[in-house]
Amino acid sequence: MTRRILFASHHCYLDDSNGAAVASREMMQALGRRGFGVEVLSGSMLDLDEDHDPRAWMAGRFAGWEQGDDRAWPLDARGVRAEAPDSLKLDVRGVPVTVHLHATTRPRNPDEEEGRDFLRLFEEIRRRFRPDVVVGYGGSWLAGEVFRRARASGIATVFMLHNFHYPSPKPFADIDRVCVPSRFAADHYAEALGIACFVLPNLVDRGRVEAGEVDPRFVAFVNPSPGKGVWPFARMAEELGKRRPEIPLLVVEGRGTERTLASCGLDLRVHGNVFLMAHTADPRRFWGKTRVCLMPSLWWENQPLVAIEAMINGIPVIGSDRGGLPETLGDAGIVLPLPDRLTPSTRTLPTAEEVAPWVEEVIRLWDDTAFFEEHRRRARQEASRWDAEALEPRYERFFSEIRSGVSPRLSQV
Repeated sequence: MTRRILFASHHCYLDDSNGAAVASREMMQALGRRGFGVEVLSGSMLDLDEDHDPRAWMAGRFAGWEQGDDRAWPLDARGVRAEAPDSLKLDVRGVPVTVHLHATTRPRNPDEEEGRDFLRLFEEIRRRFRPDVVVGYGGSWLAGEVFRRARASGIATVFMLHNFHYPSPKPFADIDRVCVPSRFAADHYAEALGIACFVLPNLVDRGRVEAGEVDPRFVAFVNPSPGKGVWPFARMAEELGKRRPEIPLLVVEGRGTERTLASCGLDLRVHGNVFLMAHTADPRRFWGKTRVCLMPSLWWENQPLVAIEAMINGIPVIGSDRGGLPETLGDAGIVLPLPDRLTPSTRTLPTAEEVAPWVEEVIRLWDDTAFFEEHRRRARQEASRWDAEALEPRYERFFSEIRSGVSPRLSQV
C-alpha cells in the first residue's frame, strides 16, 4: 500500500529565497518519484524583507517559468472555492500544492485568524488525503498545533530542522523524528537540547542548479545579508579593488540587497569591480558566470545550499569555519577563519589585515591555473555526495519505516 506524505508549513513552499523551502521541494519531488503519495499545504510567508501581493508574486514567478524552458516547473491553477479559506491550488512538478493566501508575505508569527484558516485547510486535506506522515518545520504556535493534531490522529510526525534558532525542546513535543542535514547540527542539538536527531542530507536537484553554457568571469557572493557576511565581504571587495581591480565581483541579491551592501559604509563604486544581480529563481543564471564563490558566513551554517550548488558546477568555494560549512565542503574548498568578534548581529568591518588571507586565496585561484583546476576537480568530486542515486534511497527507507510513537525523540543528557 502506497504511503502518503503531507508536507505542511506556514512558510511558503515556493520561496526560492529560503533554503529550507528549496530543500523541502526537492524532498517532496523525490518522494513522489519514489512512488510515495505526496501533497503540500503551504502558507504564503516569504523570507524577504519587503512585502509582496501573494497572488501577483506567484503569478509573476510562475509565468516566467512557463515560457520556453523544458526544465521549468509547470503550473496548473485549479481555482479557489469561495466558501473555503483564500487559497490557490497548484501542481508543481507533479506535487499537488495548496497555498493559503494572506494579506502580507512578510516573516511573522501567524495571528489567530490566519492560524484558524490554515488549520481548516489542514483538516480538510488530512481527511481527504489520509497521510501516514506529516512533515514540516517552523517554531510558531501554528506549526506546533499542526504537529499536535497529526500525532493525535495517529500520524507520524517529522520535523526537518534547518537552522540553529531553537533554544528549547518545546517545538518538538509532538514530533516522532527530528531530521537535520549535517552531523554538526545533530551534535549541537544533542548537546544543547538532548534531541536525538537523524542525519538526512538535503537533496539537491542538479537540473535546477547546474549551468549549461558557462562564462566563468566573476567572484560571486550570494545574498549580501549580515549573517552571510556582507560586512567582511565589503572589506574584501575594497581590498581587491585596491590590489586587483580587474577581478570582477558579482553580488547576487537575496534577503540582502544593494542597500544592505551600501550600509557597510564603504563606497565600493570607486574601483568599478563590484557588479550586482537581482534576486533570481534560477541560480543557473549566476553560476554560469562564476569562477570562484565567496562564503564569509558569520552565522552557523547547517548545510549551506550555496556551497553545494557551487561545487556541483565545479566552482571552488572560499568559506568561513562557522557551523557545518567545513563539513559541507569536505575535501573541497578553502576554509578560513574570521574574527570571533564578528557575529550576525554585529555591524563592524574587519580590518584589511583580518581579511588578507581571503584576498590572497582569491588572487591565487584567479592567477594559478593548476591550483584552480585542482579545486575544480575537488569540488565536483565532493558534490557527488548529493547525487540522487546516493541520497534518494535513504529518504525512501526513512519515510517507509517511520511510524507514530515508535522512533525515540529525545536522548538523555
